Amino acid sequence: IFITHSHADHTAGLAAIRAAHPKARLHSSASDAAVHERNRANDFIHLGSLRITNRPTPGHATDGTTYVVGNWPEDAPPVAIVGDAIFAGSMGRAAGTATEAKLAIREQILSLPDATLVCPGHGPLTTVAEEKAHNPFF
Repeated sequence: IFITHSHADHTAGLAAIRAAHPKARLHSSASDAAVHERNRANDFIHLGSLRITNRPTPGHATDGTTYVVGNWPEDAPPVAIVGDAIFAGSMGRAAGTATEAKLAIREQILSLPDATLVCPGHGPLTTVAEEKAHNPFF
């Protein structure tokens, strides 16, 4: 279970999911997450051939995390699960300063290969190339 940030619209069903799947491992950057479930910046896990790396993307939420899934078969591009850090043509409202949020997005998301598929928490999918070319915030 990968938590991109601890806002209620992303975690409301967590108790039910954990009850249904008690052996599922939780991955979170929330300060109140159990130590064995808390992400360490840029740490990764393998699920089969896939490599999932977490990248800290505070801004919309202090515990914001982007999960980058790579090593897909047939050299498919990476997939970035970004929560509410960035949307197609927009970005999430910043919990801190917009400058800090934009910096995290530039360093941790827009630095990925242009073909990376970006999966926001709301709205349509996009790519790093599309956001670099058309997102007015960047």
